[in-house]
Amino acid sequence: MKILIALFISVCLVSCEQFLIQPRANASPQDCFESLWNTVNERYSYFELKSVNWDSVKIVYQSKIHADMSERALFKTLYDMLYILRDGHVNLESPFDLARNWNWYLDRPENFNYSILERNYLKDNYEITGPFVNRWFGEVGYMYYGSFSSGFSAKELQALMEKFQQAKGIIIDVRNNGGGSLGNAQSLAQSFTDQKRPVLEWIYKTGKGRADFSPGQVEYLEPGSGSRYLGQVVILTNRSSYSATTFFTAMMKSLPQVQVFGDTTGGGGGLPWLAELPNGWTYRFSSTRCRMWNGPDLEPGIPVDSVITQSQDDLAVGRDPILEAAIEVLE
Repeated sequence: MKILIALFISVCLVSCEQFLIQPRANASPQDCFESLWNTVNERYSYFELKSVNWDSVKIVYQSKIHADMSERALFKTLYDMLYILRDGHVNLESPFDLARNWNWYLDRPENFNYSILERNYLKDNYEITGPFVNRWFGEVGYMYYGSFSSGFSAKELQALMEKFQQAKGIIIDVRNNGGGSLGNAQSLAQSFTDQKRPVLEWIYKTGKGRADFSPGQVEYLEPGSGSRYLGQVVILTNRSSYSATTFFTAMMKSLPQVQVFGDTTGGGGGLPWLAELPNGWTYRFSSTRCRMWNGPDLEPGIPVDSVITQSQDDLAVGRDPILEAAIEVLE
């Protein structure tokens, strides 16, 4: 976490410095193209993993840049180039649009319908503890966490651990959780281990060369200070479980008592770098790498132990087979 905090501060400081620079009114389309291509070239972390030839990309897209092109045409050209990175942490923002790549989940089953969960499973028999919607299913504890951007107090987490201390198992549902704070992800995961364990390995850019990376730096998961639950746990994920949710799933999957049901998480294993073009548009892209301890990179997503799909027939009758499978296994 010290490494993450230092990186976050450095990113913020650089970003603040960049945002204080006044954009140039006379910045040309070529200036913007060169600035974007060069910055991504020096700092993007997944060229090799995604087999992207960034030099070839430059040749193709530089030919589309010309001095009298409109702002919208420039915006589209620049983001079409960024789109090749196939990265959900890549955005380009102008006063008129926020470009994004969401194909990492749009071509997969949704595998989650909150209305079905609420109406047919939660009903009116649940509690809301901080950001956690929770209840009992027989002797199995269940908690839904919709966003790691939603913080929680030590008392709220303690209340959940005490509530479910005698459960046969706990289900942690993070479907459609698009991420947020890595600190929240780690704090929650700490409630399910009784010993210090290596869980992740961080890799940082150390220079402008595409292969300039640091050796892997191990991150450990240590037990939290409050009550902990050490029984069986099932994590429910879908393809829209992204960024900090992927990190949480990776940390939890490193524990021996944890299984993951549903679909591979969306990935998002690189922390985003923030930058600004000469014309004032802002953008971000992945600038670090992270992998599971002695395991695969987080960027493509964390695979599940049991692939379960919510079909159209399930939706038609209001059924959540992913949740039902987790309850059945833990009971």
